[in-house]
Amino acid sequence: MKDIHGADLNENLCCSLCKSYLIDAVTLTECLHSYCRACLLNNIEKTEVYHCTKCAASFGRDLSDAFVRDDTLQKLVYKMVPEVYWQELFQRGEFLKKRIVSPDEKATILDKKLMQLASELCAPNEMVSLCLEYVSPGVSDNDTNEDNNDKEAVNASRLLDDKPSTVAEADRLEKQEAMLTTFKRYFRCQASTKISALRKLLEAKLEVSDTYRLFFVDSDCNVTLDDQCTLQDVAYMFSWRRLGPMKVLFTLQRHLEEEKPPVLDMEFMPELVAEEPLSQ
Repeated sequence: MKDIHGADLNENLCCSLCKSYLIDAVTLTECLHSYCRACLLNNIEKTEVYHCTKCAASFGRDLSDAFVRDDTLQKLVYKMVPEVYWQELFQRGEFLKKRIVSPDEKATILDKKLMQLASELCAPNEMVSLCLEYVSPGVSDNDTNEDNNDKEAVNASRLLDDKPSTVAEADRLEKQEAMLTTFKRYFRCQASTKISALRKLLEAKLEVSDTYRLFFVDSDCNVTLDDQCTLQDVAYMFSWRRLGPMKVLFTLQRHLEEEKPPVLDMEFMPELVAEEPLSQ
């Protein structure tokens, strides 16, 4: 997979007219190049040129179908550069303070989707509440997402008092027992912290031997997290909504070394002696 460099990504998040990050992004239907809506309309009004400034593709004088609002791209801009989002909210608030607008105009300015996006943004320097939790291999988060202290006490008593009467009941109790032995720790760290740093922390804290490998997985135990992932990446990949600490699960797996070919010691190699010629 080809890496996307920061400069290339940044170019696609910026408006070529104002040279700043896209605000109220629109995409031309003819060539799919994107601009700030206000920048595009102002440029058309000043120059009376109805074509893309990047590729010169003409889109005609009928603007009703010339471009569409690109909410996905705008959301990407705000997620990649959260300060742009907060600056836009501030400017809209200042605009409402200085002018009297109709209820419809106010609803447009205070876009509901824009307001809701606040809970989804995560800046690199933001301090994130993090829960690192051990999960046994094969146990999914659906079996462990209700493990608060009260339930642990109740389940502990059940494990002592109840006797499984069916195979299904035995499986249920086994999962509860796995839940009770879960290792869980809470931290606060910057969203720019990499998974590799958390790995080193846990390996040192748990004194993990060389015979085991530590893996981080998402809260549903479906995806193994790469060491280069940051907590900001995790927040965006798995839609962290700030309803609680960000949960990152980890598990341990025995490390099986690959069989290596035998090493020949030259000191013990047999000496090869030339054979004497056969007598005639």
